[in-house]
Amino acid sequence: MTDTTPQDIPTPTTPRDGDASAAPWPRRHPWLTLLAVLIAGIVVLILLWDWNWLKRPIERYVQAKTGRELHIDGNLDVDLGRMTEVSADGIRFGNAAWSKEKEMARTDRLAFSFALWPAIFQRDFRVPQLHLTNPDLLLEKGPDGQGNWIFKDLRDSR
Repeated sequence: MTDTTPQDIPTPTTPRDGDASAAPWPRRHPWLTLLAVLIAGIVVLILLWDWNWLKRPIERYVQAKTGRELHIDGNLDVDLGRMTEVSADGIRFGNAAWSKEKEMARTDRLAFSFALWPAIFQRDFRVPQLHLTNPDLLLEKGPDGQGNWIFKDLRDSR
């Protein structure tokens, strides 16, 4: 039997300054850490996302472009994919200022689909399917003979 002295017992080495192998994993791989955090953030965003958050910005955008009020009173839903599907419940669209009727159009449900990638990259926005549930559309001509289907921005952009 041999005597072991404290000098013979191996002791863990203390890391030296600048020794990368002793640093924690996130510091050794900053790009992988950033990528993992980004992917986790996207997953959380997808799980918590509610398309209804976009109702008011869409309403403001349409009013700025047409000069008419748009109201989305119900649910707004978007299913992303090769063919993106959009549906909205309780749509009301305002009429021209000269009209006696307050609304030009209304529908209980609007649903349409479009190809997302051509719309984004080629600015080719085509709607192959459009479904309206209980639509009500009022087309009329005003005192100057102009129809209520002529909008502010459409006239100004030509």
